[in-house]
Amino acid sequence: MGMYLPSLEGMDRNRVYGFLIAAILAFLSICEAASVFEPISNSHRSAALALFASPSFQSLEETYEALRTFQVLGIKEKPVGTSTCDSVGETFVSSSSSSKDLFYALKVNSILSCNVDRTTFEGVISRSQAAVKGASSLLDFYYSVGSLVLVKDQASKADLYLSDAEGVFTSIKALSQIDGKWRYSSENPQSSTFAAGIALETLAGVVSLASSEIDQSMIGTTKNDILKLFDSIEKYDDGAFYFNEKVIDAHEYQGPLSTTASVVRGLTAFGAIASGSLNLPGDKILGLSKFFLGIGIPGDNKDLFNQVDSLANLESNRVSIPLILSLPTTVLSLTKKDQLKVTVSTVLSSKAPALSVKLVRAYSSASKATSIIESQELKFDLESGVHVLNAIPNRFDVGKYIFIFEIVLQDADQSKIYATGGQTQVPIYVTGVVKINKAAIAVLDGDLGSVETKKQLDLDGENSVSLSANHLQKLRLSFELNTPLDQAFKPHQANLKLTHESKVEHTFVVGSSGKQFEIDFLGLVEKFFYLSGRYEIQLTVGDAVMENSFLQALGHVELDLPEPPEKAPRPPTPSVDPLSRYGPKAEIRHIFRTAEKLPPQELSLTFLGVTLLPFIGFLVVLLLMGVNLKNFPTSAVPATFAFLFHLGIGAVLLLYVLFWLKQLVLLFLTSCLLLLTVGSLHNFENACTIGSYPDVRWSQNSIPPGITIVKRLFARVEEKWRKLPEVYIETEISSLQSQLPIQILANQLVRLRQHNANLLASRAQVKGIATHTQAMHTQTSVAAGMKGAIKAMAAMNEQMDPVKQVKNIMEFQKQGTQLDEVLDNDEAEEETEDLTNQALADVVMYILLVLTAHANMPSFVKEYWMKLALMLPHSCTSAPKNKLGGKKAEDARSSVVDELEKWLAVRIKCLILVSMRWLKLFAEHDSWIISNCVQIWLVGQYSCRVSRFQTVNVYQQIHVL
Repeated sequence: MGMYLPSLEGMDRNRVYGFLIAAILAFLSICEAASVFEPISNSHRSAALALFASPSFQSLEETYEALRTFQVLGIKEKPVGTSTCDSVGETFVSSSSSSKDLFYALKVNSILSCNVDRTTFEGVISRSQAAVKGASSLLDFYYSVGSLVLVKDQASKADLYLSDAEGVFTSIKALSQIDGKWRYSSENPQSSTFAAGIALETLAGVVSLASSEIDQSMIGTTKNDILKLFDSIEKYDDGAFYFNEKVIDAHEYQGPLSTTASVVRGLTAFGAIASGSLNLPGDKILGLSKFFLGIGIPGDNKDLFNQVDSLANLESNRVSIPLILSLPTTVLSLTKKDQLKVTVSTVLSSKAPALSVKLVRAYSSASKATSIIESQELKFDLESGVHVLNAIPNRFDVGKYIFIFEIVLQDADQSKIYATGGQTQVPIYVTGVVKINKAAIAVLDGDLGSVETKKQLDLDGENSVSLSANHLQKLRLSFELNTPLDQAFKPHQANLKLTHESKVEHTFVVGSSGKQFEIDFLGLVEKFFYLSGRYEIQLTVGDAVMENSFLQALGHVELDLPEPPEKAPRPPTPSVDPLSRYGPKAEIRHIFRTAEKLPPQELSLTFLGVTLLPFIGFLVVLLLMGVNLKNFPTSAVPATFAFLFHLGIGAVLLLYVLFWLKQLVLLFLTSCLLLLTVGSLHNFENACTIGSYPDVRWSQNSIPPGITIVKRLFARVEEKWRKLPEVYIETEISSLQSQLPIQILANQLVRLRQHNANLLASRAQVKGIATHTQAMHTQTSVAAGMKGAIKAMAAMNEQMDPVKQVKNIMEFQKQGTQLDEVLDNDEAEEETEDLTNQALADVVMYILLVLTAHANMPSFVKEYWMKLALMLPHSCTSAPKNKLGGKKAEDARSSVVDELEKWLAVRIKCLILVSMRWLKLFAEHDSWIISNCVQIWLVGQYSCRVSRFQTVNVYQQIHVL
């Protein structure tokens, strides 16, 4: 359909706006009532090139749809690449290819004609025949039988047949329903129209592969099924027919386009192999083609393929080939004296056979009873192939008309081949210039209705009137519209708009005739929001058949309205131009906080110096102590931990500096977490460094001054030790025993354990006595209830003498308690002695290991401790005491063992005293690490044997030493 658009040159803007309004109205009206179907054109080819632009498809099915669409539309360019034939060959050879894959591979090969050898085709034939024998559903038959049909055509195998064609035909026919629809399988009771099209196409393939003719009764039954299927066809008002699928299963549901396309494929395929006619009405075949053409140009690949492939099948079918009557344009202009042109072609725009087009009747939509043209044949132009009505009769006026055409075939026998569809109604719009007369605008007196001011208007030209009015007056607009035949014309649209200087608009619908249209300002004061001032007047008149539609400014009116009351409505917010959002935006000005006042630079530097004083003092102390790197450990492990120790100190100091100088943007919590992490690693390295400190060796040339003083003190201690009398040693030993409460603490621990055990035993005995008493009470109650055995029980009581038995039990319990106390005391004494010996042995062994490892330990201390180490196992593993023997076992001990134990006890205590004194002296100078290690070890050893309170006492006693 064409639409004339005049040039902008030589026309005022209002005229252009009016013509655009008319064009839009005409287009909407034509689209609303159009029933003209256009055949396949170049628009479909452009759409195919756009939809199938990508050469890579996800499956061979999509590849075939693209190739088939391009083939039908006559596009020489292929939508696939060179690798498509490779995919086809791989599908033929692959053992994992399904029947569907083989089917679409053969479909693609039928268009591309790839180089496939005979051996490959033989393999496809054998697999397809096996699939036919094992088929259990309609789709299995469809793909396998379709593959055999394609192979037969591509491999030129005329001797390719189905072994049991009638059996396969019967198996497929068993899935049909009484309404002409088919089921997908025997297990699925639901019928489908889409499946009917698949079944018809499959049956056509079975018939073509049969070695002998199929029973005609079965063919006839299938034809009847097709007629029943067409009984369920649906129709649109424009004459289009289509099939629709009922929504039964969302997975198997197909839309009207896919369902109709499936039926058309099956219908044309079965009609090609069936003998005789299918007896389908030609109007339904034509209606199917109108349905596919009426959807326009689809925007989906699958829909475009279904449309184009179905139209191609309809054009080449044996049932009936539809002929489409179309008009290049359905708008005729009286001003330009346009000719009515009609074309007839097939659905794919192929040339139609010899025929003529007859204009049966033409009438106005406003008066259907009156015919303007009747029984007029259009002239055929051989060059353009168009049927033309030379000139529109003078009786045609502007408006909408209905033209009824009829296609008449010159050869009557061709009516069995082509479907013309009888008469075709086409709506046609006749446009022209509408005359505008008696246009005027006036201001009237509201009370008397007399004209106060009146001005004529030239709606074909330009107008600029100036009026003034108040709220007691009226505004009148009048004009007349006449058609070219001087008939009164009622436009589709006529609006008068008043626009206030504040951009508030008021639009009024003018009557269809345009006569005596008035605006009473008194009744519209509130709608005008009491806004006085200047109002621009604008008139819009337009219609689909009016070529001179216009939108014109008439002038302005100064309106004087009363003052608004307190509760008067306010005007709406003026609308914002949507294009203004893309214009420049206002500059964004940020408001920043005023910078804080900084202290003087001298004060800041002074504060920095004060903060650095502790660090400088730390360096000075290190220099006074004689710290240097010569004492750095030389072993691998100690040196590593020492290096990590100093690195941890540096990391902590660096973190302090960075936080202070704000070189890193660190929050307080982040700094604390980092400090905690670095500090934990530093403590671990510190512990490892301290643990490996005894391995450090000092050379003679690098002995610190503190160690030289300790050596001199050791010499004095050794000299005084040899001069000490025996009495002084005994005195020191006794003081050492008072300072080391090991035996007392161990005895307390053992007694506490014994009290707990005795308490548990006492509780058990009390519970036993309570149980025994309860049992006796129960027996007495039972005996009292036994009336028949009173005498016997009395005699028994005399013989048992219960009072005497109670005394015996109490005496036995008393003796048992005494025995337990004896046994418990012996055990406590023995356990106390064992704990004491074990504690002393642990102390001696650890001190021996620590002190002997040091290179500067006095020689006399090393000698005593080495002797003690040899005798220590004998003293710790003395023979156990006899728990029941007591003093007799002690008398039986040999005198040699007594003397040895006495000698060991005295020497051990002396060595502990001397070692503790030496450790104390050594700790006061430079080796505080070893002293702390001994203290920590002692507390750890005794914490496993005494309570928490006792552990604190032991640590305090050791710390005093």
